Amino acid sequence: MVDFRYHLVSLVSVFLALAVGIILGAGPLQDSLGSALTGQVESLRESRDDLRAQLDDATSELDGNSKALQVAGDQLLPGTLKGRNVAIVVLPDANDDGSVEDELTEAGATISGKVALTEAFADSSQKTYRAALASQVKDYIPDLADNASNEEIIASAVDSVLRVGADDSDAKVLLGSLTTKDNAMMTVSQDITGAADAIVMIAPTTLYPESETGATASPSAEENAEAAARTDVYVSSFAAIAERGASVALGTANADTDLLSAIRARGEGSTVDSEGTVTAALNVAFAVGNELTGDHVALGNQQGAKAALGTRSEAAVSETASPTPSATAEDAK
Repeated sequence: MVDFRYHLVSLVSVFLALAVGIILGAGPLQDSLGSALTGQVESLRESRDDLRAQLDDATSELDGNSKALQVAGDQLLPGTLKGRNVAIVVLPDANDDGSVEDELTEAGATISGKVALTEAFADSSQKTYRAALASQVKDYIPDLADNASNEEIIASAVDSVLRVGADDSDAKVLLGSLTTKDNAMMTVSQDITGAADAIVMIAPTTLYPESETGATASPSAEENAEAAARTDVYVSSFAAIAERGASVALGTANADTDLLSAIRARGEGSTVDSEGTVTAALNVAFAVGNELTGDHVALGNQQGAKAALGTRSEAAVSETASPTPSATAEDAK
C-alpha cells in the first residue's frame, strides 16, 4: 500500500509547479511570450494578405485569358459548322451548363436534339433488362457492328435515333423503347428535330466514390467494382457511337480514374478536357469541325491531350450540297 505521504508530496509538487508557471507567466516571461505571439500573428496576417493578393492576381489573369480566348473564338468559329446538325448526349452527374451549345451555335451549328442518359443505362442491377432490350431493338439499328455487346447495341440505338432523326419509322421504335416509362435508358431534354451530323457526349469527372463524393472513408470493394463496371459501359458506348460517325467526348482527365481518361485510352473519336472552362467549350466546337473533316483530336491541357487549343476547320455544308448523315459518318471515320 502506497504511503499517504507519497500522495501529499505529489500534490505539493503539482501545486508548486502551477504556482511557478503563474509567477513566471505574469512576470519575467510575460513580455517575451507576448512579443513572440504578437510576432507570429503579424507574420500570419502578412502571409494571408500576400496569398490573397496572389489569388486576386491569378483570378484577374485567368479572367483576362478567358476573355481573350472568347474573343479569339468569336473570330475563328463563326461559319465553320454552318448547316451542320449536332446532337448532345449528357451522362448522369455531368456538368451541363449550356456553354457547349452556345459555342456550337456560334460556329453556325444547329442543336438537333439533346438527350440525358439515365442511371439504368450503366447500372449493373439493370444488366439483365439491357440484355432483353438489346435483343428487341437490334433489328431496327442500321449498320450495327458485328458481335456488338448489349451495351454497345443500346448505345448504337441512341446514336441511330439522333443521327437518323425521330421522324424515321425505325428511329421512332427505338426512341419509344429507350424512353419507356418503367425502364428508361434516356430522357429527351430537347426535341430531336433533325438528323445529327455529329454527336457530343458530356461526361462526369469520375464514377469512383472517393473522387465523386470527397468522402474520407475508403469505398468498399463492391463500390469500386460497380464504378469500374459503369466506366466500362460508358467507354464502350462512346466507342460504339464514334465508330458510327463524328463524335466528341467532353469531360475531365486529371487522373487515370477519370472517365475521359478511360475514353481517351480507348482511342475512338475526339476528346476535350477541362470541362466547365471557356477553353473547353471552344475546343468542343473545334473538335466537331475536325471530326466532320475526318480528323480525330485530343484537346485541352490534362492527361492525354495533344493540343491546348483546337484549330479552325471548315466543316460547313456548302449551299450546293447537303450530305446525308450516313455520308458524314463515313467521312469522319
